[in-house]
Amino acid sequence: DWQASQVIEQSSDENLTIDEVCVDYLETQQRRVERGRLKEGSLQLYKYKYKHVVGSFIADLLVDKLRDKHLQRWINELEDDGLSPRTIQLSWRFLRQSLSHGVDHGLVPDKRFKTPEMPKIEGYLNNHTTPTKDEVQSAIDKSAGWKHIALSLLLGTGARVREITDLQWSQWDRTARL
Repeated sequence: DWQASQVIEQSSDENLTIDEVCVDYLETQQRRVERGRLKEGSLQLYKYKYKHVVGSFIADLLVDKLRDKHLQRWINELEDDGLSPRTIQLSWRFLRQSLSHGVDHGLVPDKRFKTPEMPKIEGYLNNHTTPTKDEVQSAIDKSAGWKHIALSLLLGTGARVREITDLQWSQWDRTARL
């Protein structure tokens, strides 16, 4: 198990390594499991992703020394090890979450530290992009019934899907069209 409090105490200038920040993040996730706020399986997934960080050269880098060139080299190293683009992306997400945690909890000395953007990962396509208005309009034109209404409502209001699906008839004002 992780001893994040010892890691922080051992750091005299609070300029922690990537590994130390990741360890503190894992310790926080462990406490969430103990409080019932996170499932054990999620913690195991974090630990799995962590091994791709700790097993690489970036683990010993000081957070404030981390640069895009280091991240791209790390991504290339993971690709050379034969990891799939999705596994690399998950490892990247873990690293980014850890760094954000470090910023939020004062482990990163410079408050202006911005967590880095994802470097290029060969074969990875970001499937979580927001569609353009033209793409949504095309989907509306091809749909019928409730799908047509829901997509029109989403496009016209800018509401999120959950906001639309949680609507109740009692919230609908037909006369005012609200």
